[in-house]
Amino acid sequence: MEEVRYCPDCQLLGEEKCPNCGGTLRQAKPNDPVMLCKADAVRASMLEPLLTQAGIPYSKVGRMGAAMVMRAGAFLEEYTFYVPLGALEEAMELTMV
Repeated sequence: MEEVRYCPDCQLLGEEKCPNCGGTLRQAKPNDPVMLCKADAVRASMLEPLLTQAGIPYSKVGRMGAAMVMRAGAFLEEYTFYVPLGALEEAMELTMV
């Protein structure tokens, strides 16, 4: 089995260097948070119940922040979903990412 490499700063998987920052990668651990996908507000509202019902832990990070969402509206927000590496395959199948 091929060793999975991980950037702890960007929370991304890579082969030799981080595809985002170019930094050094380390061996990934099952609980390392990795990016599942980016989603708009509508898609995010559909993904959350799927992940919750499947018992997959996740975090959802907004790009704009709460104050800007309150001012501009939630439909302009983009969310990034992170799941533990050990649950990534199941989450991808569940959410069809």
